[in-house]
Amino acid sequence: MKSAAIAAAMIIAGGCSGVGEKGERGDVGPRVETGSPGPAGPPGKDGAQGPTGESGSDAEQSGSRIKAIRRKSADGAEMFVGWFDSQFAVTCDFRRAADDEYRCLPYSHGDLGTEAFIDSACSTLVFVPSWSECESTDFYLQAISAPADATCQKTAWVVRGLGPAAPTSSTFYKSGNACFEQPGLKIYRPILAAVSAGEFVASGIEVDP
Repeated sequence: MKSAAIAAAMIIAGGCSGVGEKGERGDVGPRVETGSPGPAGPPGKDGAQGPTGESGSDAEQSGSRIKAIRRKSADGAEMFVGWFDSQFAVTCDFRRAADDEYRCLPYSHGDLGTEAFIDSACSTLVFVPSWSECESTDFYLQAISAPADATCQKTAWVVRGLGPAAPTSSTFYKSGNACFEQPGLKIYRPILAAVSAGEFVASGIEVDP
C-alpha cells in the first residue's frame, strides 16, 4: 500500500512540472576593453651552429706571368699594391697599348723625369730621370693617339726601351722651331726603339654572372 501511494504522488507531481514559454532575449552587455599584453617570455635556446662556408678567393689573383704584389704586416694584414711582370721583372699596370688592347705595361716613371734633347739641333731625344738609380727602369712609356672612331679620340701608350745612363753637361729643349740649351750636369738615358705591344700580357673584361 505504501509503495502505491508513493507512485501516485510521483504521477501527480509530474503532471504539475511542465516547461514554461521561452522568454525574450536580453540586451547585449557593454564591451570590455582589451587588456595590456603580458610580459615577454624567456628567450629560447640558441640554435645549432651552421656549416662552414666555402673558402673565398682573393680579389686580385696572380696569373702564370703577371703576379699580384701585396704588402703584408707582421700581424697578418695584407694590402694589394700592384702587378709584377715576372718575364721582364718590372712592375706593370693595365692600360691601352699601341694595338688598342689593354695590356700590363711597365710602370711609367713619366712623372719622375722629362724628355730632352742631347744635341743642339734637337734631333736626338733622351730621357732625363729624376729618380734614384735604384728605382730606375729599362722601359719608358710615351703617349700616342690610338686609332680613333667617329666619336672620340683615344690615348694609347708605346713602350720604349731605355739605354744605359750617361752624364751630360747640357740638355736642350725645343720650343716651336727653336732649340734652347739648358746647362747643368745631368744624367740621361737614350730612348730606344719601341717594344712590340704583343710582348706584354693582354687582358679583357669579364662580368660575374
